[in-house]
Amino acid sequence: MRFKKDVLAILFLFVFAMIIRSWPQVKAGMWPIGYDTFNTYAPDLLKFDGHFLRWFFSANLLYFLLWPFYKFLAVNPYFVVKYAGPILYGLFGLSFFIFCRKYFKWSVLISFMAGLLFLVQLPTLRMSWDLFRNMLGLIFLFPALYLLENNGRLRNLILLMILSVLIILSNQLVAGLWFVVVFIWLLKNLIEKKYQNISEILIVVIPSLVIFFLSLRTPAVNDFGGHVIYKDESDIIYGYFEAYRHSLSYRDLASTIFGYFWLNFNFVLPLALYGWWILRKNLILSTLTIWLLIGTFSALIFGGYGLFFWSRWLLMLSLPFTIYTVVALIEIGRRISKLKIFQPKILSSLFKFVSVVVLIAYFGLFICYNFPFISTPSQEAKPPFKSEKYNSLLPPSMINNSVGFESIKEVEDCIAYLNVTPTNSVVLIDNRYRGMVLTNLDYSQRYVYTYPWSPKINQALIDELRTKNIGPIYMIWTSHESIPEFDRAFQSGQNSVYRDKTTYANYQEKIRQNQ
Repeated sequence: MRFKKDVLAILFLFVFAMIIRSWPQVKAGMWPIGYDTFNTYAPDLLKFDGHFLRWFFSANLLYFLLWPFYKFLAVNPYFVVKYAGPILYGLFGLSFFIFCRKYFKWSVLISFMAGLLFLVQLPTLRMSWDLFRNMLGLIFLFPALYLLENNGRLRNLILLMILSVLIILSNQLVAGLWFVVVFIWLLKNLIEKKYQNISEILIVVIPSLVIFFLSLRTPAVNDFGGHVIYKDESDIIYGYFEAYRHSLSYRDLASTIFGYFWLNFNFVLPLALYGWWILRKNLILSTLTIWLLIGTFSALIFGGYGLFFWSRWLLMLSLPFTIYTVVALIEIGRRISKLKIFQPKILSSLFKFVSVVVLIAYFGLFICYNFPFISTPSQEAKPPFKSEKYNSLLPPSMINNSVGFESIKEVEDCIAYLNVTPTNSVVLIDNRYRGMVLTNLDYSQRYVYTYPWSPKINQALIDELRTKNIGPIYMIWTSHESIPEFDRAFQSGQNSVYRDKTTYANYQEKIRQNQ
């Protein structure tokens, strides 16, 4: 009977997660939603150069799962990533449910409610939008955390070794989180002089540790024949740290981090604090929470220097915060039920009824609050999701991708124009156009320079390319702006191709000389 209840809960959660994630995907039409999905996953599948070892050691297990559908079933890579999102979200919810059941030994009902709460929260929905590698790593992390504390059998140790490797191959951020947990767990066992446990776990994690350090030094998934050059403006230090102070003042950084933290956790924070106090002695959960908080706020703690991708550490806080919230709700209900006023049977039944109503209302709060984020087209989005302050971190709606669905045809027209530009031309784009350019532009005779999205023209990069004088410089940019020293060579609606006057004049001079 218990197994049947588990199966029913698993099926319902999987279908529920699939519906949530499919809703914006269906409303988006034929194209996938997301940023990384559109700009990284699809073009890397389409332009894969056959270097499987590079895929393996660059922590891109996701591609091994997606590539067969594209290669052997001849599915459009955009369709592959489009339908992978709902499936991954379903598996994400299941992994969390099973973790609650196995690790905390909660009942099916409580674990099920925890799974529902997990799936309707804003940070979890944001992860599902395009952070597939992040989700995949967490799907493997949950059972690994359970096996770390239940490693007494050889089978469990073998499974733990496999899961550890899969975590590292999935995502470097989740890998870092995993190694922190393992380190603290080993330290605890060292203090308690449990040397056998230490030796067994070390043997288990060493292979994944080797792969982890190799992944930090492995180049990008595809090199595109050397014709695509990434110009990253972020100031990464030693692979895992970034100098945020070079792009934001400390005051602006603090305002952004605290504001984004509150936007994501305003409804769970009070209960999560109470739940943390109840579970404060749980080593693994406390380690997860502390490290994720450090990742989120380290740039403020260390004066503008911190762990890179602070916003992704913040999103993963939904894992422990959901657990703390559920524990707090359980404890509050337990304490109220012990009050003498609920001893009579009729009052006790009334209390249970009211508790169910309150719990449903609590879930309803999340659903009502986040429903516009799932269902409203990006152009119609309203605050708090539409925000100049946070939209570089959180899309105004899940029905959105890097260029905007309303602009896809226009960008395709611009790329068609670029395909007939002279050989050795330089195409300069920011990352919002990267996916469409890499999948539609014939760059074998051209060079693509791509840099992080910015509302401003990258003048320093333009000056650098003029100095190199590789060929005429073209740039995709919005039509409502004029660019100094550039001509508008082609326009399609709100997007245009601009041509640099200086390098185009140099190109024409070379043509005249050759004649």
